[in-house]
Amino acid sequence: MKINEKSFTLIELVIIILLVGILAVAVGPKMSINSFKSESELNSLIANIRYAQHKSIVSGGSWKLEINSNSYTVKDDTGNNANLPGGENPVNISYNITSNYAEFYFDYLGRPDSDNDSKNNNLINQNIIISFDSYSIKINPVGGIE
Repeated sequence: MKINEKSFTLIELVIIILLVGILAVAVGPKMSINSFKSESELNSLIANIRYAQHKSIVSGGSWKLEINSNSYTVKDDTGNNANLPGGENPVNISYNITSNYAEFYFDYLGRPDSDNDSKNNNLINQNIIISFDSYSIKINPVGGIE
């Protein structure tokens, strides 16, 4: 009688299943969705900043971003809450959000402005830093986002 040597025995399979289970118990608690959540909120904030810049360029300026401790609001050129692609406005963030400017506008070229008049010379001439969790967004004076 010939024995098939290409298969696993039941004991070998049980040992592999036990090892995979032990590994899952050891590694599972270390995986957290918090880092994914904060990165998702970062990407959403960057997308909404770019959206406000774009709409400000198209409409001639005056779109505004207001930053509070756990949320931010995008306002359109009439001062009303904008309809954002993500839907929610104001947008709540799970982390404390800080910025060196609590509110700022975008002018007709998408540059940060200190008031809603795009035609005067009240541009913000320093970087705007928005921080939450372990992330920071920098909006430079010419409107670039880093």
